[in-house]
Amino acid sequence: MPNEALSEDSVDILRGPTWEIYNARPDGGAGERVRTEYNAWKGNLDPGNYFVTVTVKAGERTEVTVP
Repeated sequence: MPNEALSEDSVDILRGPTWEIYNARPDGGAGERVRTEYNAWKGNLDPGNYFVTVTVKAGERTEVTVP
């Protein structure tokens, strides 16, 4: 299960994040949205390439490509 934190040494943030999962395009960008999860991650994804954004609070977003 993925977790988000402000740094490697900080405590995981379990309340409040929004996870947006997209199929990854061949260029690595976000394609079609697959799902949105709120708070702690509860979902499962089929194997594949995804583009993931996690918003912890309004205006702050981190983008990660998950192979």
